[in-house]
Amino acid sequence: MNRLVQSLVITLGVCFVFGSCGNDPKTTRTEQIRVGTYDPRSGDGIFRSSFIHEIELIPLETTDSSLIGTSPECIVDRDGGYYIADMNGSQKILRYDSTGRFLNTIGSRGRGPQEYLGISNYLIDTLTGHVSVFSNLDKKVCVYDKDGTFVSSRTFSIPFSQGWPVGECYWLYEGYMNGHSEYRVLKIDAQEKIMETLLPADVQIMPMAESFPVFIPVSGGKLLLRETFGNQIYCLEDGNAVPIFEFDFGTYSIPDEYYEMDDVKESVNYIMQRDFVCIDRFMENKKYVFVQALLKKTDDKNGLVYGILDKRSEQWQWYTFADIMNNRHPGAGTVKILTPENELLCLVDPTRLMDMPSEERSVFKNPVVIGNLTEESNPVLIKCQLK
Repeated sequence: MNRLVQSLVITLGVCFVFGSCGNDPKTTRTEQIRVGTYDPRSGDGIFRSSFIHEIELIPLETTDSSLIGTSPECIVDRDGGYYIADMNGSQKILRYDSTGRFLNTIGSRGRGPQEYLGISNYLIDTLTGHVSVFSNLDKKVCVYDKDGTFVSSRTFSIPFSQGWPVGECYWLYEGYMNGHSEYRVLKIDAQEKIMETLLPADVQIMPMAESFPVFIPVSGGKLLLRETFGNQIYCLEDGNAVPIFEFDFGTYSIPDEYYEMDDVKESVNYIMQRDFVCIDRFMENKKYVFVQALLKKTDDKNGLVYGILDKRSEQWQWYTFADIMNNRHPGAGTVKILTPENELLCLVDPTRLMDMPSEERSVFKNPVVIGNLTEESNPVLIKCQLK
């Protein structure tokens, strides 16, 4: 990679348990991975040359009815349409076609029977195309068709952080609620009878609403589980939460002492006085696994650690972005989803692209898009077609 800055700055010991749902895990192996911090102006040439075939910019149409706020999320339907959740703005879902043309909104914030108080997670039913919106603020799920027409809703009596439907049943992620639930994951039936309880929640740590997404659907109808303050990725199957990946970030791992403390305030103070890595996002398809981890720094110069596994070679590559609050690189903190078609999608503020020097814009298939952007434009989708 061009203009390597400060050579290699973080050493991570990464332990992986390779396996698949329904199979015994393979042998665990430990590797020492050296992760470099690179000049954000130089791009990420090694990553592009190793994994990316082409990069396309998809501007999301900006109209008075399609304005997107900060921290949006993105999922994709089977026809290549984009569903953007305005998590910190209107709390609506904005639907776009594959070219970025705005189609309609889905859902609305409110206390009515067809509304919800906020989006904690959302998903598209692959069979019906219906969109389910889970809201932990009012313990509710609302279902709409792709045109935004209300279909159904239900309110739960059980508090949850995020949810996932399975036929007439639901997975509910409880997390660490300090006494409310003895388990972090529940499966309930249509009458809210608890069918399965997974992962004990018998520690007194800071209760938190998990970042999106906790539940991760993968090929074969399997469902994975990611926890921010956990170092394992689980497969939920046959009444068990089976760990299929385990990440050991060495001196940056959350120490066992954090989970052994009896006092919530003490545990919060303990973790906030040290640098640590937590898993922010996990994605998997038939060819790749992608991990995004947040490096929390006591000096507030937080970084990002990216890992990508090519399943064909079973080789991981790791990359780091430093000081992401001031890092203008388009890839810093913007990765949202890995599609079944091997597309890695990022949502980028238009000013990051506008600030790119002209000589660096040639990495894009259609750099002319940048010339049409303004500071008031919606975020831009960057579609990275992996090899």
